[in-house]
This record gives sequence, structure tokens and C-alpha cells, in this order.
Amino acid sequence: MYDIAVIGAGPAGVSSIFFSASKGYKVIAFERSPGFGAICGEYLPAPDSLGLRGEVASNYFEFFRPFAAHRISRIRLEVFGREFGFCYEGYSIRRREMLKSRVQEAEGMGSRVLLKETFLGLKPEGGHYKIFTNKGRYEAKYVIGADGFPSKIAAILNSRNSVSCDDLSIAFPMEISLNLEDQGETRIIIDEEIAPGAYSWIIPRGDSRANVGLGARMSAYRGFNPFRAFGKLLKRIGVDMDIRAGDIKGRFVHVGGLSKVLARDGIFLVGDSAGMVVPSNGGGIFTAIISSYLLSISLENEHPERDYTLSIAKYVRPLVETGLIYRRAADALMRLGILRRIVRLVPNSMVAEAITGNRGKYYRFLKLASYLYPLSKSRGGSLPICERA
Repeated sequence: MYDIAVIGAGPAGVSSIFFSASKGYKVIAFERSPGFGAICGEYLPAPDSLGLRGEVASNYFEFFRPFAAHRISRIRLEVFGREFGFCYEGYSIRRREMLKSRVQEAEGMGSRVLLKETFLGLKPEGGHYKIFTNKGRYEAKYVIGADGFPSKIAAILNSRNSVSCDDLSIAFPMEISLNLEDQGETRIIIDEEIAPGAYSWIIPRGDSRANVGLGARMSAYRGFNPFRAFGKLLKRIGVDMDIRAGDIKGRFVHVGGLSKVLARDGIFLVGDSAGMVVPSNGGGIFTAIISSYLLSISLENEHPERDYTLSIAKYVRPLVETGLIYRRAADALMRLGILRRIVRLVPNSMVAEAITGNRGKYYRFLKLASYLYPLSKSRGGSLPICERA
């Protein structure tokens, strides 16, 4: 019998394993993949950029600090021929190394992490759960869903089996050699021909390397070819490079906000499984780490489901919900052609708010703009639903 069973060993799963093991829990985890992949932008904001303080900030930062590859202090955004720039401190990280190292530490504290083992289902029995995988049966008091999107654990807690295509993106990152003019600046490009409904990015990693990628919203995916899009992006940033089929791997990113139910009857959702990606920028590793730490604290309390839900409402929900408002405002302004007309008049600070997902003085204006979102959906080619896999 284990105290905790963690389903998935990505950033949310590994941070859940690590923080829970650090508090003395007996943990078992299941990951269907043979290792720890790196399909993401590998960027994390600094605690101050997120407005974090105290133990939440320090535990979040210390989890990834040893694996920071490069410090980044600014973001530059390009849209319709105009550039916006603002200060925003963060770090590119060695994601695969971080996950592998933290798993090894957790295993040193007694945890078991089983790779190439797929979760199939669970059954409540006498105050705990029986967990079934393709290789065996296990028992645990608590179950943590960290299986990304689409999540089998989230489907158990939330009855919906479909999402709007407008709330779903697919991201394609790649690490390449690139001599950047400014190694301290992340570059974001909004160009519908390259990244329809989303954006492309160049995140410095130091030593003349960068994480370069692009996303596409599923509502605008029809006719989209990631190989052609990547070719256009590389040409735009001055990179002469042949792309082969195996060079590009994508992952789904849910950008539609938090799941309705985050915890019930000893089952908890963290990270992408809970819809904790910030919709305005696609960032999700930092919310995965933060939510996992908050859960490890909540499990020590008499009512962990209630306490976890309340702590997420304090630290994570505001970022995600504000980001969703900003994403919908951007959708409306882009699709209705308003942004193209007013881009020269838009304050730099408004763009900073919209990209980072922080709520500031332009929140009310962007919220008003988000009310135009329903009118813009048909112009974005939105499909009604995307069935969960």
C-alpha cells in the first residue's frame, strides 16, 4: 500500500513525486513513456515576475534553479510590423535533466517511478484506490493526476469529453544553433502564416543555442503544415537549415482554463491535467511546479481536497483566468481586424500585460475586448469541438 500514486512523470508528475517524497510520503508513479522528453519551450518565469513570495516562491525557484541554462531579462514581441519590448525575468531550463535528477532524488527517498507503464483505470475500495496498469495492480490512499492533456484522471473527475477547438493548440519546439544578437531576450512573433491562432518563439539557451518553436490553434489547423511553417520561421530569423520529418514533434496544449473539479475523494489534478496552462502565453511548467508544491502541503491537512482547491484559487487560478480573458481579447482583436488598424496606438505596457498574463491597469479594457470573442469565432474558422483522445 502506497500513500500516493502519481499518474504521469512530466513536470507536474515529477514535482509531485519530489515534493511528496520530501514530506515523507510513500510514493509510486507511472509513466507510459520510456524516459523524460522535452517537448516544450523550456522557459520558466522568475518568482518575482509571477508576484510570488514566501515559501511558495522559494520552493518553486529551488526546484528548477540547479537546472537553469540561461537567464533572460526581456521579451520582444513583433506583430504587424511593430515591435514591443518589456522587462520580464525568467530562465531557460534543462528540462530533461531536471526531471531525471529530481526523480533520482525522490527514488533515494524511497519513491518508485515505473517507466513504460501505462495507467488503465482505478477503483475505490475501503478508503483507498486500486490502480490498474498494463503491467500490474497497486494500491494507494491518494491519486494525483499528472498525465497531461488529455488526462484520464481529469476525465474521472470531470464528465466533459470534448473541448472547443479554440481552446486547444499544438506546439512544435526545436533546439537549434543560433547566434542571437541579444542573449538576454526572448523573441515572440505573431504571424498567422507561421503560427495561426498562436505565436512563434525564440528562447535563448546560451552558448549560441536557442529553443525555437511555433504553435497553431486547432480551430485554424485545417490546411496547416508544420514543416512549411517552420521553414518560413527559420527563413525569417535568418537560419539556413533543412528540416526532416523526425526533427519536429508536437504536443497538445489546452488553453481554455482550469478544470471545473480539481480534487475530490482523494483524487487530485496538477499541471496540464488540470488545465493550468496560462492561455495568453502557453506557459505551464511553472504552474505545474507550484500546484504540486501546494498539493504536498494540502495533503498534510485534515481536508486536503478543500485546502488544495483554496490554495490553487489563491496562487494559480488568477493567472490562468486572467490569461484566458487576455487570450480571448487577442483572438477578437486579431480576427476582427481591429488590432491591425490600431497596432501603432497600442501602449507597450498593455502588450506586456497581455503576454505575461498579469493583471494590471489595462485589465478592464482587455476584459471588455474579450466580450467581442464570440463574434470573432466564425472569422477564425473555429470548429465546434475537438474530441478528446
